[in-house]
Amino acid sequence: PKTVLAKLTEVLAARGRKGTSVADQMSLLNRLRQEVVKAKLGLAMEVKVLLHLIASHFDDPNSVSSHVNAFQWHACHDDIMELLVVLINDGKIRCDPSVADDEENLSDPARPFCLRTSIVAFVERLDEEYIKALQSIDPHTTEYVDRLKDEGVIYNIICVCEKYVRSLGNKDELANILIRRIDHPMYSALI
Repeated sequence: PKTVLAKLTEVLAARGRKGTSVADQMSLLNRLRQEVVKAKLGLAMEVKVLLHLIASHFDDPNSVSSHVNAFQWHACHDDIMELLVVLINDGKIRCDPSVADDEENLSDPARPFCLRTSIVAFVERLDEEYIKALQSIDPHTTEYVDRLKDEGVIYNIICVCEKYVRSLGNKDELANILIRRIDHPMYSALI
């Protein structure tokens, strides 16, 4: 586990630096994740790497001025959904922003596995990228119609995220995802 954490720290240290390719970062994180699985370092360690992989989907420097392309958006969606399924099915790993730094645990099975992060923030960012895409695409094109088909996809991941957040009991996170769930169908009616 220490070598994996050291490699993860090394990869993350290069993140955002000039000349660092986002695609290379994602490739390294995917390989690191495969090594974690192969070495049987535990689901908590795999989740930690997956969290950084999801965050790297949003690192595209072009996404600040425009939106994440559809392929990248779907890849990010799939990673977030995989994470939510693992967290819901396993039930022993807690990803919550209210976890204190000293409570974070990846390897000690005697204590609950806890990671300080917000899954809701990832889902909100994915939703924001979807909305940005709709706003920047000409509504008279087939690309726009294709992106509208993702309305159900984003709504589904919001509902799955709500299910996980309810199990945590974090009222702030639950309020955020519920607002997102309520606002989302209304947004499509305004388009």
